[in-house]
Amino acid sequence: MALSVIDLCRDVLPQTNCGDCGYRSCMAFAGMVVSEKLSLENCPHQTRWI
Repeated sequence: MALSVIDLCRDVLPQTNCGDCGYRSCMAFAGMVVSEKLSLENCPHQTRWI
């Protein structure tokens, strides 16, 4: 089952909103991952893999 944007942001991403990925927030980055425009590996601070 695919994760929703909210699930990905809440449960997988670090929620730092650092911008190191090129997006203003982890939620914006999660939206791009869910829409398959970016890989989860583009988050330099993500430590939990799904």
